[in-house]
Amino acid sequence: MRFFETLLPFILASVTLASPEPQRVSTTKSKCADPLSLLKKAVRDDAALLIPGSVAYESEMTRSYNYGATEIRPKVIARPLNSQQAAKVVKALVDNDCKFAIMSGGHSPIREANHSPNVIISTSGLKVLEYIKPGVLSVSPGYRWKDVYPKALEVGHTAVGGRHSDVGVGGFLLGGGISHLSFKHGWGSDNVVNYELVLPSGKLINVNKSSHPKLFWALKGGLNNFGLVTRFDIKTYPTPKNVIGGANYYLADKIPTIMAAFNKWQYVDQPKNLAQSLFQVVISGPNVEAALGAPTLTAITAYEDSDLQAPGPGFTEFTNIESVMSTIGPRPSHLNLTIETSAEDTHDYRQMFYTGTFRADPRLSKLTNDLMQERLIPLLRTDSVDNSTSYCSLALQPISKSFLSKGYGTSAITLDPKKAPYTVYLYGLQYSDPKLDAPLKKATLDIIAEVKKEAKKLGKGVDFVYGNDLGEGQQGGLYGAMGVSGKLRQIRKEYGGAKWSKLVSGGYKF
Repeated sequence: MRFFETLLPFILASVTLASPEPQRVSTTKSKCADPLSLLKKAVRDDAALLIPGSVAYESEMTRSYNYGATEIRPKVIARPLNSQQAAKVVKALVDNDCKFAIMSGGHSPIREANHSPNVIISTSGLKVLEYIKPGVLSVSPGYRWKDVYPKALEVGHTAVGGRHSDVGVGGFLLGGGISHLSFKHGWGSDNVVNYELVLPSGKLINVNKSSHPKLFWALKGGLNNFGLVTRFDIKTYPTPKNVIGGANYYLADKIPTIMAAFNKWQYVDQPKNLAQSLFQVVISGPNVEAALGAPTLTAITAYEDSDLQAPGPGFTEFTNIESVMSTIGPRPSHLNLTIETSAEDTHDYRQMFYTGTFRADPRLSKLTNDLMQERLIPLLRTDSVDNSTSYCSLALQPISKSFLSKGYGTSAITLDPKKAPYTVYLYGLQYSDPKLDAPLKKATLDIIAEVKKEAKKLGKGVDFVYGNDLGEGQQGGLYGAMGVSGKLRQIRKEYGGAKWSKLVSGGYKF
């Protein structure tokens, strides 16, 4: 039964900053040979600087979702305690050509996304979590969604946040963010009304639709290319009267039936009597064979309505299929759903994510699963360290017209609602043997390329890659429309971000 518990974190996670391999830049020895001394001079607060061997340093290192990231140990972790200290840290590092990484929740499976052998800026010391006016919650990037949801619940609200309680606020919102509430309120980033941002120059500014509007547009999905966000002001919404969610688990012989139901369902846009709905299909293996004797398909549902107290009519095709286990039922709030997905989360294994997108098509959905079964599962069985805990999962996430219509045209994510539905697919891999890093990376990138080629052939291709799930070495900068990357580059240049992008790891560099 532990398999089902450990699978869930893969399924509903909206990860923090994912990235391809970072650009390598030389650290000028005369300027940044001793980053600790440099930062001490700039910050003048030893509490904000953590050194190897200290309890605080080692605690920060354990926050990484990918165990492989802990192999990259920085010379110093800068953990500013307020926005002004953060500005001093940024200015000192950029002025002295110091390479660094930024860690919010640490949930990215990419080792270099939030780790650097030189300096890590951890946002865990930034502690603003308060309502600044009704319906607008001010949140520091160092918090995780498990901290944010309870604060919103104090006033009977919820937020368009992560589906996994351990996901960090910062990476989730900068990459877009898929939430339980996305079918009703769009991307998580669509609900940010203001960013407090440290520019590469060290200047601290507020960015919103009235102040720096072009930068406001770029920060919504543009990842960490423009500076260090030290605060997000986000909209919150009344908690629905009824929240119904959970998961159904099926044996492998039900895969064709589930896939057929999924492909039919995603063409039907939001049912009018449902306030919000979300659905994922996740196919997993191989270690589930030890638990059930066969690979398992997991159908994840999470949906809500102010009147319905049971699964709505849009889901009967799934709930009527015989399952081996079901956890679907009423929940007090979305917080409970996100806690369930994190119940057996572990940071003890190596992790990989890889993602792609196509316009919904049953042939392509089938292809993503076929290629996983043929190429990835056999590789994972060769894990010489501990193949009993190695597995991969394929998540198929529908993106509907109602989802995209909420913020279309106001952010860098420009998937056209008129061409919906889309399917965002995600391969999640967990394993122990570092010798599998290279072959798994190559095999998964080859699969992504093959699916993309077939999608183009079928007229279902789309130039979009979900930034929060980018894998190491994967091409990013595809936002759904031509010209977006060029516009983002120009905005980055206007705000002095070209040098920043060369120094900071993580996040796609345009």
